[in-house]
Amino acid sequence: MGSEAAPLDGQTALVCGATGFVGAAIVRRLAERGAAVAAHTRSRPERAAELVAGLPAGRRGAVVVGDLGDPDDVDRVFAAAARELGSPPTIVVNCAYPNPVARRVEELDEGDLSPHLDGFRMHVDVCRRAIPAMRRAGTGRIVVISGAMAQRPFPGFALFSATKAALNAFTRALALEVGDAGITVNAIAPGRVEDAAGEVAPTTDEGFDDLERVTRLRMALPTPPTPQDLASLVGFLASPDAAAITGQVVYVAAGEPV
Repeated sequence: MGSEAAPLDGQTALVCGATGFVGAAIVRRLAERGAAVAAHTRSRPERAAELVAGLPAGRRGAVVVGDLGDPDDVDRVFAAAARELGSPPTIVVNCAYPNPVARRVEELDEGDLSPHLDGFRMHVDVCRRAIPAMRRAGTGRIVVISGAMAQRPFPGFALFSATKAALNAFTRALALEVGDAGITVNAIAPGRVEDAAGEVAPTTDEGFDDLERVTRLRMALPTPPTPQDLASLVGFLASPDAAAITGQVVYVAAGEPV
């Protein structure tokens, strides 16, 4: 680890939605940079435990379980993270969001709308819970994983695009509210993300096939970003080197126009 561990030494981090392949890469990156990390999961504690067990030697990690759709569970997740790591998190990264389903607006029902509204509400509740302890500490870093579709909508993804655009607007406004306390708030907006095995998230919906073909054609670079690319940017935004960067939406989309 060497000198790379230094930037986040003494910091505690909570990664919400840590068992997806982006969240897992972020947990590892923050630990590599020196933070003690709580890996949150709603329904895969075994996967979270494996992730924490694989962190670099000497790095503290913990598993916290809870449904961020329940405000009481949000409180319990933060309390557990503080208890397990020894202090409230000064770095909070929210990767949690329901998997989108491709469906045109005239086909939508209330059941399609609720998960997207819940995804936005979860982020509001996470931020609301994180800020008081960060204010007391006089520092804090909040990063949300948004999406490039906030700027370049595609048929079948109106709800997803609208919610991610709301997350971006919320990020900018929140940054103005908490900057006086030394807290930064930024969003990372990926397009297609592909791991080393070529897996794309999500892959379970046939409606993504056309989107992926168009995305490939629009990318300036030959390969899409990886989870590690996103994790490296989170590691930077969480560090003292990024103290002057707040209220930003950083698009990580292999040069795809947004």
